[in-house]
Amino acid sequence: MRLGGWTLGRSRRTARAAGADFEMCVADTMGYLLRDEYVSRAFTKGKNDTGDIDGVRHNGKPVVVECKNEASVSLGSWWGEAVREAGNAGTGLCVVAHKRKGVRWDNVGGKKIGVYHWVTAPLSMMVDGFGVDVGEVVRVKPERGQGVFDAVARCVDGGARFVCHTRNRFKDDPWVTMTVNEFCHVLCHDVTSYDAAVFLIGDEVLWTGNDEQWAFIVEKMSQLNNEGNK
Repeated sequence: MRLGGWTLGRSRRTARAAGADFEMCVADTMGYLLRDEYVSRAFTKGKNDTGDIDGVRHNGKPVVVECKNEASVSLGSWWGEAVREAGNAGTGLCVVAHKRKGVRWDNVGGKKIGVYHWVTAPLSMMVDGFGVDVGEVVRVKPERGQGVFDAVARCVDGGARFVCHTRNRFKDDPWVTMTVNEFCHVLCHDVTSYDAAVFLIGDEVLWTGNDEQWAFIVEKMSQLNNEGNK
């Protein structure tokens, strides 16, 4: 909203409404993808909160999902909330679900389905907690001048299944971001081996997979870039 040349941010009321809408979207989407009617938006419990979504489990263990729909990305503080709430829930599994810029959700049978929003956690959580196998890593150079999540989006839209990017102060344990759809795929498998993954760390992309898969992603990303420049 603009007033007298100034851009006004969200009011507290609209921020709460946006957060509640996104929590409902994540609950509806995960319940839909996991085919689990018990996945639902959680009731707030104050300092004893156990995440924003109830009923998400991996190998029988509860998974805390902290949902965020904010104008700026603050993964460090969001992750701190998720870890604290996982402690309240007595589980070692947690992730942050956050809204993807410029992407909303579809109405499917009265439910808000948004499969392309983001789920993020440190690499150690994805590997040790959810059994993701990242395989062998090879270095390649990406295009410069992109914001982190712009680059993440281009990788995913180009065919990557998940993306790693720098985590300040924890360079050996970077963030892993994937779509809600892909995360639900992880939840449905005891061990998930990703043979088509792109890793973005700083200004370098680290690739796992074969040459044919990489050639396809490079071609797709080039097409997206050309379309964006028209």
